[in-house]
Amino acid sequence: SVPGQVRLSMSSSSAVDGAGILANIEFEIIGAPGSSSALTISNILLNDGAIPVELGAGMFNVDNVYNVSGQTTFWNGGTAVPGTTLTLTGDHIYEALSDSEGNYIIQGAAIDSYVLVPSKQDGDNGISAYDASFALQHDVGLITLSGSQAIAADVNSNGNITSMDAAYILQKAAGLISLPFPGSGVVWKFEPPQRNIAELTEDLSGQDFTGILLGDISGNWTNPGTLGQPINNNFPQTASATLTIPEVNVLPNGSVDVPILLDITNAELLGADIIFTYDPTHVSISNVRLGSLAAGWSIASNLTEQGVVRIALAGAMPITSDGQLVVFTATALGEPGTESELTLTRGELNEGAIPSDLVSNYIY
Repeated sequence: SVPGQVRLSMSSSSAVDGAGILANIEFEIIGAPGSSSALTISNILLNDGAIPVELGAGMFNVDNVYNVSGQTTFWNGGTAVPGTTLTLTGDHIYEALSDSEGNYIIQGAAIDSYVLVPSKQDGDNGISAYDASFALQHDVGLITLSGSQAIAADVNSNGNITSMDAAYILQKAAGLISLPFPGSGVVWKFEPPQRNIAELTEDLSGQDFTGILLGDISGNWTNPGTLGQPINNNFPQTASATLTIPEVNVLPNGSVDVPILLDITNAELLGADIIFTYDPTHVSISNVRLGSLAAGWSIASNLTEQGVVRIALAGAMPITSDGQLVVFTATALGEPGTESELTLTRGELNEGAIPSDLVSNYIY
């Protein structure tokens, strides 16, 4: 009850002898870093003084502590990567989260050697069929991915960039799988993967990391609230395309193959992300497949949600002519003389680098 003083009284029905800890006292540290204060035994009685005691004074030292700071940015364009967890591991573990500008500061770390590791498991926008085309082109030797693009392309983290990586990216683009990609265990990778601090004896700044979203090979990831990275292309300003579902007639209870037609001008198509909706009480959709225009391409389709079809397709060789891009089978469920719309709601070509018009139609 007296500030600066502790009084302790102990007794036992059995004797205590030998060497060891007689009592533990827990302190709450309120002193400033680098400060110290004496711990002095001013009076002690063992067995009412029958046991002689030699006293030894102690000292309570508050460790000096330091801050570690830096920034996390995206590999393409240096956009801030917020929400990155920075973990500083030594005898103790300290953490911080990067803010909306990508800046972080880990405060109050004691003198020690540390490993600083960034991690992030969310914020996965920007992955599309266009990204899969880069992996396919690399796999057949048309292009050579390197640096951050190569890291982003190896989505299963097995050290190789193959058609398997492209397949996973297409499945993600079509909504068939979620992140992290199979085999990777992480959504983001960072360069460098970690920073080693031999001994932290002063505030340390400039501990920066570059973030790489696995699967986003084109590098068009966006920090929420900012503009996205531009897609590099050499298309003339007149580049354009139209995606069309034609008007369709089918006999009652019958089936018909329906194409999604591409009309393209002054552009090279490498990846397409398509969504169309339908009335599941009027028709059923099945057997989504590549059209003659996309022979040799890879495709993934998602029909798990009634009334919605999601399609992602990509190829190593670009499409520059018109024709059937995708074909699907529609089976009539409605009554004779009825109709419903097949509505294109998304037709993103090369991640929007090729402007596209969407033309929907009816099935009768």
